[in-house]
Amino acid sequence: MTPPTLDSPKEDLVINADETLTITCRGQRTLSWVWPETTLVGEELTDRQCPGEPGRPYCKTLVLSGAKGNDTGYYRCYYRDVKAVIDGTTAVAVYVFVRGERSSSCGRSASCFAMEKILLYLEGDQQ
Repeated sequence: MTPPTLDSPKEDLVINADETLTITCRGQRTLSWVWPETTLVGEELTDRQCPGEPGRPYCKTLVLSGAKGNDTGYYRCYYRDVKAVIDGTTAVAVYVFVRGERSSSCGRSASCFAMEKILLYLEGDQQ
């Protein structure tokens, strides 16, 4: 079994607060998503089917509208019918950093500001 794949080739994504995050996952089995903020409601987050491709007939797109600092974290796509969720085997993950608004889990900690600088540097370095 090959692991699911994301349409984005990056391991980390950086978006601005209030932007829309869209991530598409493709694989050989039925897919599901997990995300960091458990209080998101249907108006903010949609998880919808999308057209498959040869060799990857299953597809699921996650759309998060109006991203906030609390939405920073790992977004993981996994095979729903497999009990073991293992990145690189039955799952794939991407780290999303929402820039411009501090995450409530960060507060005013210096490490959160350092993380933002690191991710911004990496983003600029790849262009």
